[in-house]
This record gives sequence, C-alpha cells and structure tokens, in this order.
Amino acid sequence: MTIVEITGNNINDYSKTLPQVFQSEINRIYIKAVAATDDNNEIQAAVIWEIKNAEVENKPTEVQILWFHAIGSAGGEAVLNEIINISDNNDIKRIYFELPEPGSEEKSALNKAGFTLSTAKSSVVSVTTNDISKVKLLKRSPEKYIKPLSEISTRQFKSGIMTHIFHGRYGLLDDLPFLPITRFDPEISCCCMMDEKINGFLLVHEIKPEHFRVELFAAIQPDAETHLLNLMRFSANALISQKSSDVKVLLTEHNKATVDLIRKIFPDIARYDVVKGEILI
Repeated sequence: MTIVEITGNNINDYSKTLPQVFQSEINRIYIKAVAATDDNNEIQAAVIWEIKNAEVENKPTEVQILWFHAIGSAGGEAVLNEIINISDNNDIKRIYFELPEPGSEEKSALNKAGFTLSTAKSSVVSVTTNDISKVKLLKRSPEKYIKPLSEISTRQFKSGIMTHIFHGRYGLLDDLPFLPITRFDPEISCCCMMDEKINGFLLVHEIKPEHFRVELFAAIQPDAETHLLNLMRFSANALISQKSSDVKVLLTEHNKATVDLIRKIFPDIARYDVVKGEILI
C-alpha cells in the first residue's frame, strides 16, 4: 500500500472516489488530502482535512477532518497515521472531526489510530428557501446601503475583507485573505457599504448545484447588530426571488453568536445525527 498526496495536479486520477464538493477545493492553501492506494493505484482509503486557525493569533492551530473513506481498516489506519504524523511535524496538537456515521471499517481505523468518538447532533443546519421565506424577521426590505457583490469592485471587496481580518472575522474560511470575489455568489452575497467603506459581509458559496453555504457573516461596530439584520434580509430576499423553494442553504454553528442566531431564527429545524471525534497528539 502506498501513501499518495492528492493535489490539483493528480486529483483527476482519483475523481471517481473523492466527493465532487471537495475536488474544487483541493487547491486552497489550507485544504490537504492523502490516499492509500494499492498496486493498481486504486484508492483503499483517503482523508481530506483543513488546517484551522493558521492565520488567527492567540488560538492554537488545529486540523479538522472534512471527509474520511476506507474500504479496509488497514488503509484507513495508514492515512490517519499519515495525517497524525504530518500534524505532529507541524506542531499541531489536536485533530478533530464531525462526520456522518462512519462504516465499520472506518470506525475500526479511527479507534485503532487513537481517536475518541462520540455521537452528537450536527452543528450544520440545512434550511430551504421555503423555510427562509416563512421567517417574519427577514421579510422586510433591507436598507439601501446593503449592496450585492455584483455592485462592488474587486478592490473594494479586498479592502473590506482586510478590515474583517484585522478584527479577527474569518467566518468558516481560514484562507479568507487569499480567496477571490468570484468564489461567492454575486447576487445572494452582499455587503454593508457605508461612506464608501465595507463594514459587513454575508458571503455565500455554492458548494454544488442548488446547495449554498454561508461562509462569512459578520459586521464591524458601530451598529453591527443592525447591519447583520439588514444583511440577512438582503440575502433572504435575493434567495426567495431568484432561487427555487427547495434550494438548500447550509448554516454552521461555529461560535456562540451563530449558535444563538440560528436557534432563534430556525428553532424547529431538525439536526441530523453525527459522530464527533478527536485525538490529542
């Protein structure tokens, strides 16, 4: 069995196994992947992960496993040991994940590699355009200072991004400084433009057809709470007017503020079961 690093140069060789949603992400600076292959270069196991907090001061750099697949526990253990060694060599002391229920071979590999596993409810909530249309708080029209990305320049976008980074607002994107404006849907994504300066963003990325993920939702004081509400109203109205009722939007509870907000707006949305795991190196 051979361990292979998967990059943009060789990903087409393994495209039948790797999820499409991650194949376009493999060239991002903090997204990494390795596979264990047999003598025919067929994948026996693979893992995709993201380096977290690499750009954030005063937080330890960690690794989050985004996807794990194993046909047999031996190959699974091999790729997990590889990610543990890579992390240890880079002084990363914690690896964690939140994934759907793994298969028996994958669970065996995780246990043998030393991961502690537990069941939980997902921190990712999936809502539809129809769900969003029923939220009374979002039905009002937003203020005119909220603009879609299609109406701002790349220079304005980058300037706004750097302002958010200065204030420690990365959302889900540790590589936010390096991502182009074209990553985000130009009509659903929006910003708060005050005096020619951007002090708030709601950035939405289409991860696959009819599936969108909110990747940055933040505003800078003063009046951040008001700006956040208007950003939500703009994106909600854009979704309702431009997309079908069954389009899915993924919302991630990645800090206390997002937990409180999502549970206030969508208190009855079901959360699916997941397995969480971690290993301290």
